Amino acid sequence: MPSLFRSRHAAWRVALGASVATATLLGASAQTSASVSNRAASGGQIATLTVAAPGSRANLYPGNESGTVNYWIDALVQEGLVHPTANGTYQPALATSWSEPNATTYVFKIRKNARFSNGTPLTAADVVASIDYAASAKYSAQTASYLADLASATQSGPYQVTVKLKAPQVSFLSELSSSAALWVSSKSFLHAHESDLGTPTSLVLGTGPYKVTKFVPDEGVWLTRDTTWWGGVPKVKNIVVTFYNDESAEYLAAKSGAVDLALWVMPTQEPSWNSLSGFHVINALQASYVGLIFNPNVKPFNELAVRKAVAEAFPRQTFVSDVLRGGDSQVATAITAPVSLRAAYSQAVATAKLASIPQNAFGLSAARKELARSSYSHGFTTTLDWPNNGPQLGLAAEVLASNLKKIGITL
Repeated sequence: MPSLFRSRHAAWRVALGASVATATLLGASAQTSASVSNRAASGGQIATLTVAAPGSRANLYPGNESGTVNYWIDALVQEGLVHPTANGTYQPALATSWSEPNATTYVFKIRKNARFSNGTPLTAADVVASIDYAASAKYSAQTASYLADLASATQSGPYQVTVKLKAPQVSFLSELSSSAALWVSSKSFLHAHESDLGTPTSLVLGTGPYKVTKFVPDEGVWLTRDTTWWGGVPKVKNIVVTFYNDESAEYLAAKSGAVDLALWVMPTQEPSWNSLSGFHVINALQASYVGLIFNPNVKPFNELAVRKAVAEAFPRQTFVSDVLRGGDSQVATAITAPVSLRAAYSQAVATAKLASIPQNAFGLSAARKELARSSYSHGFTTTLDWPNNGPQLGLAAEVLASNLKKIGITL
């Protein structure tokens, strides 16, 4: 299949946008929702927190399967060098501090009090091995491209790592967080599980507040807290994440008392969740996107006119306003969300700079003309596999299929 949805994530947001070339983005959202029970939000000690997550997972390592839920789960287990804040800046994680001697060099001081959940201490060598693993297209196929500007990562002191870039990249620091493209594990663990990381047999190993004790694809993940975490002992002892492919089943499970926290509630469902006794919906900003990615080396998407036709067949603004229900949602003008650039620019400046990127406006007439310019003027048939880790993805796929049919493309 030459096209697929792909998502990139930071904390709590899903974004859909639009572009052409090798990526056609489908809309934009500046927030995602979660429904939380009063017990889960009480702030007291909790023996077990039950979490409902949409879709299913086949692998826990985001570099292998970069779905939003993978990011959310792995963020409990593995950490990056830095951690994003709500205002778009970055704070220390496994790096206690860092400096930028020049535009292409970062020097990180590594935390001395961090340990992996198997008891071994974190070393600079572990960080270097993890960066190399994350930058490998072989082992981190879904996310290695985010580190395309990486030239090298070397140990430059007992607790120091120096990272060099091929060229200046304003947002590179963000890539070294666990919400983007780096998940620090031990060097020996990565070597032992080069080809099966994130599977039920290998799981994942990190320095975070939790460790995975069991993973059953398409069923769920079981985690328990790590009492040696450098950040302190978490208030929740155990977390059980159950995967739901059906929104109704998820809602009924919460209604029966089997769910404390439901991730990713669609705007159309908020009234129902808010009506549940003891539950309330929380909307939170994040800086990720969901897009439709094409392989430009595979027919028919090797032709720019075909990619443009698909881009112009999706009503981004209508999808944002009617399906995502507006609010903080907006039509994306680039893969990078404005909030991702706040370390260098204000939100307004970042939005303006990204908005200057040439766009393809929605219009079926224009889409037909683009298709007519291609070698596939009479249309074609293709298949779109979309991940079920977000209900809006299915809606977007259905809208796209309906509109493409009108211009001669069967999806």
